[in-house]
Amino acid sequence: MKQLLIVLITALLISGCVSQRVVKGEQQPAQKFNAAEAAQVRLALGLEYLNSGDFEQAKFNLEKAHEYAPKSADVQLGLAYYYQRAENLEAAVRHYEQALNLAPNNPDVMNNYGVLLCEAGEYEAADKLFRQALQVNTYFRVGDTYENAANCAYESGNIVQAQQYFEQAINHAPQDSAILERYAGLLLQLERWNQAQDVLRKRARQPQLSAQYLWLEVQLSRALGNPERARQYGEILEQQYPDSTQTQRYQQLTKL
Repeated sequence: MKQLLIVLITALLISGCVSQRVVKGEQQPAQKFNAAEAAQVRLALGLEYLNSGDFEQAKFNLEKAHEYAPKSADVQLGLAYYYQRAENLEAAVRHYEQALNLAPNNPDVMNNYGVLLCEAGEYEAADKLFRQALQVNTYFRVGDTYENAANCAYESGNIVQAQQYFEQAINHAPQDSAILERYAGLLLQLERWNQAQDVLRKRARQPQLSAQYLWLEVQLSRALGNPERARQYGEILEQQYPDSTQTQRYQQLTKL
């Protein structure tokens, strides 16, 4: 299964947990412990360690955040994501449920929980959560969630629904290169060459031609019976991304 997009918690960078007090009419710093601020700092540290692959330090800081703020939905979400990355499904579900109980209208919780359920093969439950997240008027990661829903629908075998979700994702994030590339990849798998060509034209208007985009163009050109065009894109791919997985695939393809 393709890795679905995880929307990480945007943790605030806090300069310090120093409160202020008045001493003899002047503002003086006081080393007064603030549990909520300390939890945010630990949460940010935990996610940073998790993203760098240090699971031990990630868990330590996330558990400290939970100790300071056990009823914080953000902290529960951070722990849920940690256990999801650690492939502990039971613990991840437990923390997602706690996060939902604390913040039943939080679309980030719904989105991330939906990703976990989709990875576990609970497609209908995942789709329900994605749809609930999309109904929150203040939600601004709509394109991401539509993309998640599209990938999940595709994994469940609902190709029509996947296409509809991808179209919605592009409508809400027309300049998101990653979404365009993933949709084009799906269309190539379905051998819908004309639709894939239209999507790749949109992608070509964006800056920075990625290795994945160039590889998709190679595949499309070959499918349309244009080996010269495929070779041109392949050469650009080799020149700009010599060590990429896509270049390796292209080189293997040319040896056939």
